[in-house]
Amino acid sequence: MRRVAGIGLWLLPAALLLTGCAAGEKHKTAREEGEQRWREVRARIKLQLAQRSFEARQLQAASEQCAEALALDAACLDAHLLMARIQLEEGELSRAQASVEAAAALAPEAAAVHHLRGLLAERRGDLASAADWQARASSADPDNLDYLLVYAQVLMRQGLFEQAAQALTPRLADFDQDPAIHVLMGQTAAMLGRRDEAARRYAAALRLQPENRLLREEAVEALLADGRCEEAVRAAEPLIGRNVEPFPTAVVARLVAGLLERDRADEAVRLLRRATGVRLSDPLLWRLLAQACLAAGDIDGAADPIARAMALDGGSPDTRLLLAYRLLLAGRARDAAREALALTATPTAAPAARAILEAAAAANSASSVRADRAGHPGECRPLVQGPQP
Repeated sequence: MRRVAGIGLWLLPAALLLTGCAAGEKHKTAREEGEQRWREVRARIKLQLAQRSFEARQLQAASEQCAEALALDAACLDAHLLMARIQLEEGELSRAQASVEAAAALAPEAAAVHHLRGLLAERRGDLASAADWQARASSADPDNLDYLLVYAQVLMRQGLFEQAAQALTPRLADFDQDPAIHVLMGQTAAMLGRRDEAARRYAAALRLQPENRLLREEAVEALLADGRCEEAVRAAEPLIGRNVEPFPTAVVARLVAGLLERDRADEAVRLLRRATGVRLSDPLLWRLLAQACLAAGDIDGAADPIARAMALDGGSPDTRLLLAYRLLLAGRARDAAREALALTATPTAAPAARAILEAAAAANSASSVRADRAGHPGECRPLVQGPQP
């Protein structure tokens, strides 16, 4: 018993010593925790600066600030994720992969980690893997619309438009106030040939973001493709008369064509006068205005637009054809024939030029007959009194 007690007494100082070490260690850990918290606060500040630099496209500064944040707190998940995004933007795929792996070690099932893995796979051309990762990202964070949209876009890049539509449609009710989902659904519907749905989706997006110029252009294209010319005109009008970031001339041309097909030449003239009022140096717009004037029966009104187009394009075949056609409509068949004859050697203009020549010849012949009738009424009476069709 004494032996046991002796052993216990012998062990007692050691136990006390260990207890003292533990107390000292606890005090040291508390101090270190305070220092760590301070380092984390400094890392967050650096990370915020890096995020701002990244958003401002100052990638070098963003990379340096993000590295400083990681030096202060190597376990900062957001810093690893941001570094991966920076390296992706710089095209440093191997370094971005390492940053993603570091983030995955901290949070292997984080939606942002899946998303970045998907972006890396897409950059490397592995679209199937990219779609799988983006599907996982969207599933892990269903409230993040960006993940859903990127997933649908990767599917579309593979030509899987129906699958993309199936991914987007059930989530429309959740994000119906965001124009981005309407735009992507519109693009998907257009690729599937669902023109009515595409037009409706673009119209919805435009109502949500009316100041977006590129969106307005796409909406006009979708509406035109669906034959909804009146809606397309209304969508285009706010941009038609702008000289800053003007509406593309090609889209204006399609709008005008749609109006002319519907016998709405006067409205085409109105739109084109607005367009040419601020874009004086675009010969195509002047030619379109001349064409619309002629379609509206304003032969005199087409003269100035044709002259302006001639001055701007040096008398291109298209402009000279318009001139010949206007001369024909104005009753100047000989002048029209002269202009058309010079264009018969131009392959692109030759068919229309020959048609004008034939019409001019017919007009000259009719004019000669009328002149003969006027000079010899007795001889012409049989022609006048001939059988009516």
